[in-house]
Amino acid sequence: MYAGVVGPGDGADAGECATAYRVGALLARAGAIVVTGGGGGVMAAACRGAFEHGGVTVGLLPGDTRAAAGGYLSVSIPTGMGQMRNALVVRS
Repeated sequence: MYAGVVGPGDGADAGECATAYRVGALLARAGAIVVTGGGGGVMAAACRGAFEHGGVTVGLLPGDTRAAAGGYLSVSIPTGMGQMRNALVVRS
């Protein structure tokens, strides 16, 4: 099972990040692979929650390199698609 998690990156507040962390942890415990845009904020929090609870995380990055990949990604995929990569996250 794959589950896409979307939400604000740089503009995410503490409550949104706490919720995303919990969602990531619950998904990992359920055996889901967590797919995000690979950035900060909600994306990073969901990946951290999943990663710290033994889950697998995939980041579909907006740029052409892995330079912006978050630290809690099991797999990072540079798409070169910018914000359009969010459609891929949702399709996951």
